[in-house]
Amino acid sequence: VIRAHAGPTVASTRVAATTPAEAALVDRWELETGATVRLYAGSGDLDTYHLTPPVADLDASAIETLEAAKERLLADPDGGKRAPGRAVRAVASDDDPVSVLAAVLQRHTHGYGVFEHVFADDRVSDATLSAPVTENPLRVVLDGERCHTNVRLPPEGAATLASRLRRTSGRAFSRATPTLDATIETESG
Repeated sequence: VIRAHAGPTVASTRVAATTPAEAALVDRWELETGATVRLYAGSGDLDTYHLTPPVADLDASAIETLEAAKERLLADPDGGKRAPGRAVRAVASDDDPVSVLAAVLQRHTHGYGVFEHVFADDRVSDATLSAPVTENPLRVVLDGERCHTNVRLPPEGAATLASRLRRTSGRAFSRATPTLDATIETESG
């Protein structure tokens, strides 16, 4: 089964928008980050933790504004944590959801992107990526049970995440020790 995974160009992760085939909705909840989670039971051994980030609800105009803000931020990256919000406000029209766009840009440039939604879910105790990370979805432990997710990393996203984790944990990856066990602190928890 081939499922398309999409995300804005600012994102280093891709999220499948379609629900798993032959799956039944078990539960649905909203996260403080604005994301929606749906839990599906399917024909396989593991349930699917289906994440819908707030960026999925943006229209084409808002996505264009997000791209323009990203380009502005890349051209002038100075400004610290408030730079993404300033970049969005500089290019946004009156009709754009400025606070949502600023949060998305902040999350994807200074945070862990889509992973921050997963990290903000109190029901998730662990998030795991298995090699090869570009071919396997993120897996989570939800209420003590392992689940697949609809979140994947393209090659550039895997490299970005590995670099970020090496930097924040102070530990390196190598062929001899290809595993990194790290605790990540985010603004959402």
